Amino acid sequence: MEAFGWERGASPPLVLALGKRKVRPTQKTLNALSSLGASIAIDDFGTGHSALSYLNRFRVDVLKSDSSFVSGVEKDRRKAELVKAFIAVARALDMDVVAEGVELPEQAELLCAHGCLVGQGFLYSRPLPFEEFERLVLQPFSTCN
Repeated sequence: MEAFGWERGASPPLVLALGKRKVRPTQKTLNALSSLGASIAIDDFGTGHSALSYLNRFRVDVLKSDSSFVSGVEKDRRKAELVKAFIAVARALDMDVVAEGVELPEQAELLCAHGCLVGQGFLYSRPLPFEEFERLVLQPFSTCN
């Protein structure tokens, strides 16, 4: 897993907060941003307004799972199955997956085993001042072999 969700030198994804917006103007805006090279992500996927229907309506590059899916995944078989399905859907649609809220090595191992190669959470680092973050992010890091 990459500790911060993007490779060094690449732009971080644009995080999409849709709520209850009109579909046509949103599609138009996202298409324009995508044509400029922006990576479109749905944050907290699987909760609130982030629904499966968005995957059909909008061109999305990255799905960021809500941390509630990762919390306890290492000991809850049903939650693990949901996470595996979430990853499989994203991969089938040629999307990257970011797992939010990774706190334990067992969680990272399960996610890696099922194809989620990017994670964010306290397992990797607590929130940092910019200077410390910059030093940390410039170091090579991977937990998936």
